[in-house]
Amino acid sequence: MRTAAAFIFLLIGLSAGADSTAIKYFNNAAEHYRNSEIEKARSELLKSLEYDNSNQEAAKLLVEIEEEKFAAREGEYTETAREFYEKGLAAYRKGDAAGAETEWRKALEVAPSNPQIKKFLLRVEPDNEALKEPALSKKDRTKKKTVPDQAKQERKEARKESRISPEKKKADDLYYEGLRLYKQGKIDDAVSCWEQALKIDPENQKAQKSLEKTGKKGDKL
Repeated sequence: MRTAAAFIFLLIGLSAGADSTAIKYFNNAAEHYRNSEIEKARSELLKSLEYDNSNQEAAKLLVEIEEEKFAAREGEYTETAREFYEKGLAAYRKGDAAGAETEWRKALEVAPSNPQIKKFLLRVEPDNEALKEPALSKKDRTKKKTVPDQAKQERKEARKESRISPEKKKADDLYYEGLRLYKQGKIDDAVSCWEQALKIDPENQKAQKSLEKTGKKGDKL
């Protein structure tokens, strides 16, 4: 059974051959990840990849973060399920498999058809056959291949992000720093970060949209 702590320690150990500055940022990201400070972790991972674009461990952790985004189906009690799911993630990241299992079980009671909750429960209950998807017929397997898989798409996007230019990574990093400052009420500092991001990468739509929203009184990001 893989725990979150074991996952992080494995990644840190595998980073030994990477650029020293990249390792520093990666280890910062791992610490933020353990503390469920996901945006900070993501920001540090982007910095790590800026110094070492071949750092597969940083790319893997980016993928892990993308896979953790809660997805719910229409009609489910999404807010309650999300709350339990995220509490489970917080425990899992710290290596508390029992705590994660308890919270994910609560989430599954609220949203019993949510495949993502089942998938994460399998991390702590690997022998629970009831959580596994039933075997598909040949016809269903063929049909499934034609439908884009969300998790695969997210992993693809994360890997793509890990290969983008240092300039775009820097701009993205500034965007998230601006978002953090905005949530702290530091509007002018946030605007400054987004303006810098656009100077570096004029096509950064996230920074552009954020700047547009700050010009509308009462709007929230």
